[in-house]
Amino acid sequence: MYDNINFVKIVQASNIDKDKIDLIVSVATTPEYLSPTCAMKIHNELKLSKRCVAYDLNANCTGLIIALDQVARTMKSNKRIRYALVVGADQLFRNADPTDALTYTNFAESGCALLLENKENDISDYIDNSTFSFNKFSKYITFPEKGLSNTLAKGLYHFMDSWCRNSSIGMLN
Repeated sequence: MYDNINFVKIVQASNIDKDKIDLIVSVATTPEYLSPTCAMKIHNELKLSKRCVAYDLNANCTGLIIALDQVARTMKSNKRIRYALVVGADQLFRNADPTDALTYTNFAESGCALLLENKENDISDYIDNSTFSFNKFSKYITFPEKGLSNTLAKGLYHFMDSWCRNSSIGMLN
């Protein structure tokens, strides 16, 4: 999933010293790795310093917006954080039902990376964000269908089978 995002190239194109990246947040509804976190994998790929904090966040559809909000607020309250890398990636298309117009058009593969700089008194400074939670369809778009602990308890093959065939994503009919 993260293979399509060249983090090294993104950091090189920014012309910053990679050792000035103090925070990495990876956002995914379908993370490639549960442990170590995807953010730690990115941290390792970029060969960043030990003082760079790295963590994953799962907030579904609004994940990237919530991550940007959290990172911007963290950066504003902690001047030590000079740069932050926010990465969003998902591969929900594997669970979408091609016959369901609602979910098939909304669940796809996506990926992006944003490098944020903490500047004081900048006109492009963070202002605010307001989000809300709407869970009307949550019982229809559950993945894994029986929960991760139940799925993993049955073994990896069952997990992959559930991932590819039995997810309730796309069952909004």
